[in-house]
Amino acid sequence: MWIALIILPLGLAFYAVVSFGVSVADDLHTQIYGGSDSLGDVRVTGCIVDEEGNISGTVAVTNRTDQAAAFTVVVAFTGPDGVQVATGSTFMPRLDPGQTARKQVVSFASSMASMSVVDCQVLSAQRTTVP
Repeated sequence: MWIALIILPLGLAFYAVVSFGVSVADDLHTQIYGGSDSLGDVRVTGCIVDEEGNISGTVAVTNRTDQAAAFTVVVAFTGPDGVQVATGSTFMPRLDPGQTARKQVVSFASSMASMSVVDCQVLSAQRTTVP
């Protein structure tokens, strides 16, 4: 009986410490790398295939946080059949709170020269707090 009185409180204390540590680590990761809401900071504003077959898309990124942040964005390019044919990425080293910037994302997929229609969508967006 006395063992249960010792073990149970120790187990509960251990559980509380581990739960708190996981919560703090998760919050820190979200502050540094951005949460799932960083996708909401990015939108595709245009997508074309040029005469050489290079695909490019334009993204607009808005820093919706209250701290300066850097952004890495990956865009998927799909053909008329909806199949992904290429990807491209871009990096924005600093956006102040509330600031919006536009940047071109290019993929050099030469097989695209015959396509006149292409679609772009954001695959991922990572926001990192910067000093």
